[in-house]
Amino acid sequence: MGWVRFTGKSLEYTGKIKKADSYEKWAIGEGKEVIGTYRRDMKCHFISGKMRYAKKMLWDDLRQITNTQILKAAINEEVKNYTLIPGIISEKGTGLMKSDTFPNVTVVPLYMIHQYAFDGIVSRLDASDEINRLKGGDLLKQFFFRELTRQLDMILLSIKIDTHRPVASFGNAYIVATERSYRWSDTLLPGLCFVTGNISGRFSNDEVKSLENAINVLMIRLGRLSHDEKERLINDMQI
Repeated sequence: MGWVRFTGKSLEYTGKIKKADSYEKWAIGEGKEVIGTYRRDMKCHFISGKMRYAKKMLWDDLRQITNTQILKAAINEEVKNYTLIPGIISEKGTGLMKSDTFPNVTVVPLYMIHQYAFDGIVSRLDASDEINRLKGGDLLKQFFFRELTRQLDMILLSIKIDTHRPVASFGNAYIVATERSYRWSDTLLPGLCFVTGNISGRFSNDEVKSLENAINVLMIRLGRLSHDEKERLINDMQI
């Protein structure tokens, strides 16, 4: 089980954060100095394996603090609200690719969802006294924010979402499909969502056919974009 799970209706923070591969990369990268400082400050007498032990202790501290009842509730709120973001971007964003037919469908890139989610998590949790008790300091805190956002991205693209199983988003918007492999550029996260508005979230057979047709037309448009056209679209899309 990952840090986040889908209950069938919404996302939920499990509080059971298993050590991610990204932590190992962090530990030998930007976190190396943090671990080294913690190792030097440790009140223990053995030398062999001290660095490895320090790395484990920092991870155990992160796991314990992010699973306390109060902070877990705050993190869960961020996780639960993640699926609202595609609808927010669809409604408030500019320059997004939209279908020309009714019901209207909007293409929302994953990289925009990721940045909006990460910025929101940082703005609401960065000053939290609870998370600032981490022995790994700001660098470990930022690692946690990045990894949490990454896992949210991953689970969004792994959920079985289609016109028969839409996921509620912001306002009257619903996520009606996802595509994980579409590449925007060499540096931007691949993937996207298709978002539409529907008050009930229950589509008639005719609406399902119209939605599926609109999604297919958008996929064709995306597939035909030249490199320059894609760059112009990326530059135009804003939130």
